[in-house]
Amino acid sequence: MSERHNDSPDRTLPGAAAHQPGRVAVSGANGFIARRFIELYGSRFDGVAALVRSLPTEELPGVDYRICDITQAHAVRFGARDCDAFVHFAYDFRNRPHAVAATENVISACKAGSVARLVHLSTNAVYDQSGDGTIDEDTRPARYRDPYIESKLRIECSLAAHWRAGFTRTVILQPTVVYGWGGSWSNHAFVGCKSEGVELPLGGAGRCNCVYVDDVCQAVFQGLTAEIDSSATAPPRYLINGPGDVSWRQFFEAHGELLGTAGIGSRLTIASAATGHRFTDDPKKNLVMHLAFSPPVAAASRLVRRNVGSPGMPS
Repeated sequence: MSERHNDSPDRTLPGAAAHQPGRVAVSGANGFIARRFIELYGSRFDGVAALVRSLPTEELPGVDYRICDITQAHAVRFGARDCDAFVHFAYDFRNRPHAVAATENVISACKAGSVARLVHLSTNAVYDQSGDGTIDEDTRPARYRDPYIESKLRIECSLAAHWRAGFTRTVILQPTVVYGWGGSWSNHAFVGCKSEGVELPLGGAGRCNCVYVDDVCQAVFQGLTAEIDSSATAPPRYLINGPGDVSWRQFFEAHGELLGTAGIGSRLTIASAATGHRFTDDPKKNLVMHLAFSPPVAAASRLVRRNVGSPGMPS
């Protein structure tokens, strides 16, 4: 597991000639990856417009923070009004349909303004990972459709539709498990290291496709600065993964070692989960998940929780 990005940030995507955007808009700029991207590459642009729902406790120097609700089309257009590139990091885990609508607002803002490049952060989870073979950009879409994967697939389909309609300015990046201080995957690993035990399929022997946050930021910069083939039938997609083979056991153990360097003891013990079967291999569970997270049922379940309340708490 790398603690630094592996290549020069000036390296471009294979076969691409570099060009330089001027001012870049960054949605979700308070997020883990977006903030790190601005820290590493913000000085390479003429300016950074950081679109945020609220101002951060510590603002990055030289960054133009703009309060922007990206679910509102006019707010996105105003936020990106003087930018010629847009990096769409924002994703609302609390309201996934809004995340899909927000991407439409971003595209509309890019079309209405002078934005010549849109880089969208997707995920490798959009691909079918039920087999044991290598995953690449030609792998079929995921069979397991939880709300996160479903919304990410819808967003990619929308970007492809806009490409076919003439908006050929998009690059889609699909990172694997992104780790680093402050990231959710690393936070989960740290919690596991401080707990009494972690159960992993096959005792953690399975492969963990992971990538350091700085490498993802490097890929974003390359996506902004590389030429793309506008005559292609679909926007370019790039899977972003780290070097080498890393198991889930190694992923957790490496985070335990990091805790040690910070003077925090790790109590990590890894055991095999009760079953080695993958959740994605069970069609019944897939159906239940699809139904349980469909908007009507999800709304109804929230209503029930609000009216009934938690046990032992006033409703």
